[in-house]
Order: sequence, then C-alpha cells, then structure tokens
Amino acid sequence: MISFSAPDTYVANGSIVTYADTAEITTDVSHVLASSPAFAPIGAYVTGGAPLDRATNDLATSALGLLLALTILVLLVIMLVYFRSPSAPALAFGMIGVALVASLAMIFVVGKLVTSFNSEIESIILVFLMSIGTDYSVFLLARYREELVRGTPPGEAVETTVRWAGQSIATSGSAVMVVAVALTLSNISFLAQLGICLFIAVAFALLVNLTVLPALLVLVGPRIFWPNSGARFARYAERRRASVAEQTDPIARAGAAATRRPVAVIALILLLSVPVVAVALQVPVSYDITNIGLPASNPAQVGFVHLQEDFGSSYSSTSFALVTFAAPIMAAGHPNLTEVRDVDGLVGAVGSTPGVASVSTFVGTGGAPIGTWLNYSALPPAIKLELNASLGEYVGADGRTVMFTIATNASGYSAAAVGVIDTVHDRIDDYAGAHGDVGAIYVGGAGPTTQDIQSLVNSATEEMLIGAAIGLFVIMLLLLGSAFVPILALGVIGLSILWSWAGTYVVVGILENEALIFLLPLILLILVLGLGMDYNVLLLTRVQEERTMGHRGTVAIRNAVTYAGGVITAAAVILGGAFLLLGFTSPLGLLAAIGLGIGFAVLLQAFVVQLFFTPAVLTLGRDAIWKGGRRPR
Repeated sequence: MISFSAPDTYVANGSIVTYADTAEITTDVSHVLASSPAFAPIGAYVTGGAPLDRATNDLATSALGLLLALTILVLLVIMLVYFRSPSAPALAFGMIGVALVASLAMIFVVGKLVTSFNSEIESIILVFLMSIGTDYSVFLLARYREELVRGTPPGEAVETTVRWAGQSIATSGSAVMVVAVALTLSNISFLAQLGICLFIAVAFALLVNLTVLPALLVLVGPRIFWPNSGARFARYAERRRASVAEQTDPIARAGAAATRRPVAVIALILLLSVPVVAVALQVPVSYDITNIGLPASNPAQVGFVHLQEDFGSSYSSTSFALVTFAAPIMAAGHPNLTEVRDVDGLVGAVGSTPGVASVSTFVGTGGAPIGTWLNYSALPPAIKLELNASLGEYVGADGRTVMFTIATNASGYSAAAVGVIDTVHDRIDDYAGAHGDVGAIYVGGAGPTTQDIQSLVNSATEEMLIGAAIGLFVIMLLLLGSAFVPILALGVIGLSILWSWAGTYVVVGILENEALIFLLPLILLILVLGLGMDYNVLLLTRVQEERTMGHRGTVAIRNAVTYAGGVITAAAVILGGAFLLLGFTSPLGLLAAIGLGIGFAVLLQAFVVQLFFTPAVLTLGRDAIWKGGRRPR
C-alpha cells in the first residue's frame, strides 16, 4: 500500500486540484502497469476520501442526461394519454422549462455567493422540479378542461380554475416550502442545502404556474386541447358528463365503494398496514459516511473493500482517545514514570475491551514496551532519540495530553464500533477514578463521530418533524377551517411514509443488498410530508367546494373523488413515475433509495389513501368534522 494525503483545499496554479490529481494518479498507475508484461498479474486501485468522492460526483453527473431523457419521455406519454392532446403537454413542459431555468440560475447564484451545494442534490432537484411543476400544470389544465366540459365560457373557466385549482396549488406549494424551511434549519449540511434548493424550485414553479399559465389559457382558450377541440371536444364533453352522471368512471366507482363501506375499507387498509409498519420500524440504517451506494464494481469502492479486508475493517476509520495528565510526560529530559505507568495501564484497559483490535500510543505498539521506558536513563542515545520521536507522534503540544489510536474489529462507522467506543470511554473513566493524575478525557474519530451524527440526526428528525407538522397543520387549518381534517391529512401521509420506507427496504436493502444510509428516513419523511400534501389538499379543497355548492355528506365526498380523483391519480403517476425512474436508473444507492421511497409513497397516496382511505374516514365523520370553521368563499 502507498498512502498519501492532501487537504481538500490544496491549491496548485490557482485551482483546487484534489479530483484532478486523483484522476492523474489513476492514469499514471495504469500506464506503469501496462508498460511491461511482467506487471500483468498486478492489480492496483486508488481509493480513499478523494477517489470515493470523485466517483460519487462523476456518477451523479453522468446519470443526469439519461435521467432527464427518460423523465421527459415518461411525463410526455402520461400527459398525452391523459389530455389526448400534444399541445397541453407542450404547454406544461414550457412552464417546467421556464421554472427550471430560473431555479437553476438562482441556485447557481446562491451557490456562488452564499453556500456551495452537494453534487447529488442536482439530480433530486431536477426530478423534483419536473415532477411538481408538471403536477401544478396538470392540476390547472385538468380543472380548466373540467369547466369547459360543464359548458362554462372559456374566460370564466380560467377564473374558476385559478380560484379553486390555484388555491390548491398555492396551498400545496406553501406546504412544501414550509418543509423546505424546516430542512434549512437543520444542522446537517446536506439537508440544509437540499432545503434551500427545494424552496427556490417550488417558489418558481408556483410563480410560473399561477401567472404565466393562466395568461396563456386566456390567450389560447380551448385550442390548448387540439386536436381534441371544437366538435370533437363537444363529443368528449358529452361522454364525460354521461360517465359522471351514471358513475361508470373507475375513479367514481372507487369513491362510491369507499363511501358505501367505509368501515370495511378502513379496517382492510389498517390490517394490511400492521405487518408493513412492523417492518418499517425495524429497518436497519447505516452510518457509514464512506459508502452512499457506489456500485460494488466501481474501482474506488473495490479498492476500499480490499483496504478493509487486507488491513482491518477499521483501518480507514480509526477512533481516538485523548487523555490529559496532571504532569508532563517528559520532564528535564526524562519520562515521568507515574504518567508512563498510567499510559501503560490505560493501554491494557482499552486493549482488553471486547471489540478492540489494537491500541497504539508511545507505550506499546506505537513506541516501546513499558520496560524500555522504565529503563530510559540507561538506554543508548540512539534508542532515546527513537523513543523521543514516538512521543512527537502521540503526545500533544502541551506535553501532558496523550493520544491513543484505537482500531475496532468492525468498521469505525458501524453501530458495533459505536458500542465498543462507549465501553472504552467507560473503562477510561473507571481507570481515571482510581488514578488521580489522569485528568480530562476526550474521544474522537470514526466511532464517536458516527455516534454524534446519529444523535444529531435523531434530534433533527424530531425537531423538523414537529416544525413541519405544525406548519402544515396551521396552513390547512386556515384553509379548511377544521381542526380534524389537517390531522387526518398528516396521519395518512405518515401511513404512506411507513409503507414506502418498508418497500424501499425490501427492494434496496434485501433484494439489492445495499445499505440504507442514515439520512434516508429523514429525507423521505420531510419530502413525502410536503409532496403528499398536494393530493390531500386537492381532494379536501374539492370536498369543501362541493359543500359550498350545497352538497353534504357522501354526495360531496363522491363528487370530490369523481372530479379530483382522476387528476390526482394522473399527477401521482407523473410524479411517482419520475421518482421511480430515478430509483431504478441511478447508479448511486442513496439516490436510488430516495427515488424508490418517494415514488412508492406518492403512488400509495393517490391510489390507496386519496381514493379509498380518506373518503372512507370523511364518510364516517360526515358533516361533524367540518364544523367550527369558516365558510369558504
């Protein structure tokens, strides 16, 4: 093994060259090995922090082109099927393009002036903005088409569309922005960066769809659905009105089934959820920050695996203990024997801890046996020089602080290593209690860092969940005027999150045998909480609209499902399909798991929760759950 290191900010000729140097080293090694047949049996890998980061960055960037093409294709096909018109998808893609360009430009400016962004965020934002931008456009275009089917004049149809669908979009966008703010307030840099980008993307998506799209609808009118316009649209409208009136539409039948047998629907969904939730709550997560899902065949990842197998699981993830003593280790050119004996005692206490592979300091592995130090005055000058050199590696500038390098049997980023380091800390504390000259004790390195990250993520999850839930509750309370309905909306989103988390574990964790990184539950929780609110808001505001028209009970609920259910399922197929594409095409495990998790959750929200579960609960609650609020206008 040949090892070398340089800081991430190392500059040559005015540029940071860490990644470039990594590529050059890989090329040089390959050229040398190819220069002679004698080197043919030799294999070489360049691995470590910079090569792994470079591989991650390259894969995230290279996947964007394919992801963009596939996403556009899926969105185009679904919208063509739903609207039966090429012009409506073209308009929606135009809105997405404007929002995407404006968002990326703003993100670029923020990245230059305020904070840099992780390379993987670009893929997430691309899919997110295309999906949510399409959702907003679909909501507006579908409502506009619905008004035209009813015979509403085009100008009035645009006004009604903006009044009701625009309200839903603005509320949904506000919900996502609340979640984005919660992310920015976290102490985890990746999530804070993601929150900033999401806020910018949603703001531009809302701005474009609530201003530019309605203006274009006024100018173009029903021709936006060409060739399904004129007499052809009149025939479509007649068929559509007939299917709604006769309840032959599949979406209408779903709403009727949910309201006809609400107890059975709720019981069945909750019964099926029990084993799924049990699995979701037991999913193991990885805190190994060196592996966010690089393919096993990637050279940097292969080299890293060899490094762990050949030099120990914690070779690149060691932990440290820093112990400060009352007196200097060396005084007047000679070791203080009391402190040296205590160092040896600590080596024994730490080294005998189950799970510890080795301990290195100036007494023992990293320097000389205790007997040599106790006989220091009788040693030849050359030996003394060697011992003094080992002191420079393990004794701090104050002369009293000693570093113990601790290698564990398991990777330093594993839960097992965290437990081992906790035991080590306890043993050092016990030793210090019996030896008065042992003072301050600190632990650091891979194990303690992993533990700190775990505590930070748990704390951030709790704080952001509470903050986002309160924000979403307040928004929906102000919109709907009911305290129960927002609780219902948050509850069903939570159910979708648990289902999607269990599904992601089955696909990524079991079938693909990939570790689920610790950030995933928090990312899924926050993003699905925001995205899932889209469909909740659209359905619930439609129920509210039906109530303002004089409909009550199951009639209002069935009408809402009939009219809003189709656009909800279409939008969910668009949004879920885009994220599932990310899940199945991304070469990075982290992005794949995010895509699968959000994709599963969105589809469950639309086809299970909004078509069946929510209507069933609203049916049981009847008009009582809407009492106490303002009457919508």
